[in-house]
Amino acid sequence: MLHTLDFKGWENFTAWCVPTAVSLLTGSPVGHMHSRAAMMQNIARKDVKGVFIEEAVLLLREQGYNAIPIDMISRWKTPPSIDKFLAGRTSYEMVMPVMFATDDHMMTAHFGYAADNWTKKPVPIASFPKLNRKVVAAWVVSKAK
Repeated sequence: MLHTLDFKGWENFTAWCVPTAVSLLTGSPVGHMHSRAAMMQNIARKDVKGVFIEEAVLLLREQGYNAIPIDMISRWKTPPSIDKFLAGRTSYEMVMPVMFATDDHMMTAHFGYAADNWTKKPVPIASFPKLNRKVVAAWVVSKAK
């Protein structure tokens, strides 16, 4: 499930892609995810200017979620475009939320919807911006047991 974003207390700041993606997946407020990212980076919350892919997985784990990597190399010889990646998900990856990254951006998808800090809410995949960008990493996200 992709959650509605809670920007309360974060309205006047930039919502970076990784904290937004984690918020979409967990339902945690965007400002809280920025606080957690700042703690990981040992900087002030307002100074977070981006979050690394590895930190995204740590943020999910901290919130009680698992992020299982999708084996991109066995399926595609070169990084697929976002639309090709989303269309090529297995049945399991379709019914489970996924987090996926381009070389400079993190996004989420579930069923026929995708979301990120640009859309600020789940939108039909056909309406998702920049479908031609290349996906370099992806994870199936689930609640930890």
